[in-house]
Amino acid sequence: GDATALFDNWRATLSGVTTGGARTLGPLVNFSGIDANPCLDPSDGSLYFDSERLGGVGRRDIYYAPAQ
Repeated sequence: GDATALFDNWRATLSGVTTGGARTLGPLVNFSGIDANPCLDPSDGSLYFDSERLGGVGRRDIYYAPAQ
């Protein structure tokens, strides 16, 4: 697999204390570089995370993905 996938944001289902179905959030959220430190906003399900993608103002910028 792609080594950068280790630094992607992922989603999994939770049923009781069991998790399953882990999958990457895909190219609309993940960049080919490092995307990490996800934080879910409990009020609306939006995802905040940091990334080293091009176009940012610093080395690790904060990005936002609205809930779908």
